[in-house]
Amino acid sequence: MTKLIETFCRSAAGAALALTAVILVTHPAKAEGYGGFQAYLVNMQPNESLAVRRGPSENDEKVGALPGQAEDIQVIWCNTYGGKSWCDVRWKDLRGWVVGDNLQNVEGG
Repeated sequence: MTKLIETFCRSAAGAALALTAVILVTHPAKAEGYGGFQAYLVNMQPNESLAVRRGPSENDEKVGALPGQAEDIQVIWCNTYGGKSWCDVRWKDLRGWVVGDNLQNVEGG
């Protein structure tokens, strides 16, 4: 019985590893992103705000907004989702996803 359980566990672990490999291969964009920099907002008027969402989609819940003059935005990760650039950001106590076209790297990149 112990041998049967060990075999099953090895098979389940093998299946989990195979599933992980399939997910990584079928979603390669996840590995092509970038991040880890400070940014500020561009293409915005001072009285405008940029929606911050729970996930990288306009359908995701709005969790807050960045004011048009926001600076020192920590960009954690950016990638293309649904054909649009989205970035996971942190600003003060706010954390969520914004459209990447509105961010400019402080270093100019």
